[in-house]
Amino acid sequence: MYWRETLEARRETLMPFLWQVIAKEGPIFGNRDKGSDAYVTNGLFFSYPRYNEVLCGFPDPRIHTNDKIPNPNATVLEWLKNRPAFQEKLPLLAPGMSSPPSSIRIAPSLR
Repeated sequence: MYWRETLEARRETLMPFLWQVIAKEGPIFGNRDKGSDAYVTNGLFFSYPRYNEVLCGFPDPRIHTNDKIPNPNATVLEWLKNRPAFQEKLPLLAPGMSSPPSSIRIAPSLR
């Protein structure tokens, strides 16, 4: 379903908002094939602490297990939710969605 002739076309088909909007307005890090390695710094080698660091931009010592607990930090995606440019481009992210899900909460310091 997502197969295209080139890697670039495949990734854009799979994640159109990331490649049509975000990547055109800022850098994307983490492509080792292009010398753009990205590493987390928390020293933990399992998913939840790493996802927190990647999506929030910093390690949080409170997140040290894979236990299912709410993340106390706002992610970059949550921060984007209230940005006018994000609202304008939302149809690219989720066709038919007129506003972000109400379940996304933004930390007061990021509003």
